[in-house]
Parts: sequence; C-alpha cells; structure tokens
Amino acid sequence: MKLARYSIGILATLILAGHAAPAQDAAAEAELEEEAAEAADTDGGGGDGFREWESVTGAKIEAEFVQEKYGYVTLQGKDGKLAKIRKSMLSRADQEWIDGHAAAGEGTGAVLPPDKPNHLPVFADGPWKGQHAVYVHKNFDAVLSRTGYLYVYPKTDNERTGKRLRYGLWCYFIDTSRTPPQHTARRVIRFDDPPAPVMQPDEMEFTGLLRDNVEFTLRFDFDDDRISSYGWVHDPEGLRDYTRFRTGVWIPKSHNIPDQMPMSEQRELLKDYRVEVKPVDGGLERYPYSKYMTEGEMNINAKEVEIMGPLFGERHIRIYAQSTDDAPIRPWVYRGNAPWQGFFVGLYKREPDSHASSQRMVLKIE
Repeated sequence: MKLARYSIGILATLILAGHAAPAQDAAAEAELEEEAAEAADTDGGGGDGFREWESVTGAKIEAEFVQEKYGYVTLQGKDGKLAKIRKSMLSRADQEWIDGHAAAGEGTGAVLPPDKPNHLPVFADGPWKGQHAVYVHKNFDAVLSRTGYLYVYPKTDNERTGKRLRYGLWCYFIDTSRTPPQHTARRVIRFDDPPAPVMQPDEMEFTGLLRDNVEFTLRFDFDDDRISSYGWVHDPEGLRDYTRFRTGVWIPKSHNIPDQMPMSEQRELLKDYRVEVKPVDGGLERYPYSKYMTEGEMNINAKEVEIMGPLFGERHIRIYAQSTDDAPIRPWVYRGNAPWQGFFVGLYKREPDSHASSQRMVLKIE
C-alpha cells in the first residue's frame, strides 16, 4: 500500500485533527511558535537536514527538525513553513529519533550577542535556544527572554498548567505635557554590560537606561518556589516628570467569554475564581473574577495578593511585599474590566531611587 505524502501544513492538520491542545495551553503554544520561528530564523532549522517523518496515521512528509519542547515537535518544510505537531502523534521511530537528538544535543553553551541595545544575549543552541536564563522548579519554569521579561509557567507533574505570568520592570511617569496628564511607560532602551546566559541562577542583576536616559537597576532572586525582585531608578538632572519605579506581575486573561454572555452565566462560569487582597491596614478583601471594577476599586495598597481557584491546576499563586511601610504592592484592573480579563500586581516604592533590598515583591508558586 502506497502511503500518501503531504505538504507541511496539510500534514499538521491531519495529525492534529481531533487532538487539539487544551485551552489552557494557548499562551504556551503562542510562545512555542515564537521560539520555533526564532530557532528557524537563526540557523535555518535544527541543522540535521531534511528527513522523512511519518505520523501514526501513515501520513509522510519531508521536513527538517527545528525543536522539541513540552511535548510538541516543530518541523520546517522545504517551502520554509513551520508546523507544530504533538510528539505522540508521530511514529515510534520518529519519537526515538527525537529522543536521541535531545540526548546528543543539550546545547554547546554557545551564546548569541544582543542584536539590539535593549536586548540581552541568549543561548545559541540547545533546548533553551533564544533565551537568556532559565530556572526550572517542580512547580514552574521561569524563562528570561532577550527583552528582560521573566515568563513564569506553573507546572503540575512536569506539565505546564494555565497561562504564563509575565514578571518584570514596568516603570512609568505622569506626562504633564499632555492635557489631562497621562500615565506613560518608561521602557528600557539599553542594557549595560549584561551578564552571560545562565541556567538555574540564584540571582540576576541588570542595569541600563530607560527612556529619557533614566538609569535603572533590576534584580531577580531565585529561592526554591519563590522569585523576588527589587531595584531602583535615578532620573537625570532637569527631567520634568519623575520616574515611578515599578516591578510587577501581569496575570493574563483567564477565559474567552463572548460579550453577549449574560452576567448570570458569567458568574456561574467563574464562581470558583477570585482575587483575595490583604490591605496594608488589615482585613481581607475578596474580588470575584466576574466582578467588573469601577475606577480604583481594586487598586489599594496591600501586603499580599492571592489568586484563588483552579486557574493554574494544582498550583497556588501568591504575591506579597516584603516591606509594606516603604514599598507596598497594589493590584490593578482597568476601569470597567473584571479580573478574568487580566490584571496587574505591582510593587510601588515611595522613594524610587532607594537601594534598600528589603523593598521587594515576591512571587510564590506553591
């Protein structure tokens, strides 16, 4: 019997038919696609040349191996197109080939230098190609990208669960040249002497410049199931609008809810999800994931924020401030939005240029 051969796109469609990834993997899939594209653009694929791949259904394709990550295999066809396929849907022989490739190619330690002033050096090959740093824990993977953001992926039984958290520097200023004054991001424009890529760091420190030549320092510390951050900024003399130092975690949108869904159905869908906030002044505030916020409703100085419910499988997310007197944390939701649409928890320092290491926020994944 002659087995059919397909284009890379058709093969992926056939293999994945009826085997779609769970909804909670959507963000991870997007990240995999970005990483696979970077891998292919960097060295034209995995460097092993084209070979014939076969699915468990007998479909075949000539393609080049790009990467295997988190149970997915990325292949690049002769037309240059990429396809992401579940490893389990490939033939046993192909799975064994991939396992052998991984065992033989954990990475040489080679480094790619930054391609932009506001980028960091990254691993040139291996399973974490294109990343600056990786911290692997049984509860999560934390991956520092070339842009300096730390993407945190909660895990259960070594499988990623839920969507990724984005942890990093979110400095801003109030632009008084506009009417009314406007909250404006002050982004990184340059890293100074960035460290080399690293696996399992205990600590990482970055310095450089933000927009308008504002000097910054950002530090991450890794301790078991906790990642803490602190830092400071220094404005140049004569800067009109001073910089507000802020490091924080963005918690992404949890569900895809159509606009026309009645509120009663939204509340039922989200009944097990809520945000619990412990204000600096004491007490406990509970915000259902289905509650649409008025101006500043959840934006209060806090010592701790917890995400309750099965959003990250068995993992429990807690964010807290180490020193609430000088640097409390503050949850924030866009006016008119609900927590299910995504929200931010940030550290707000009363003295942006203070070097006190106690003025930090901690992300704990239990």
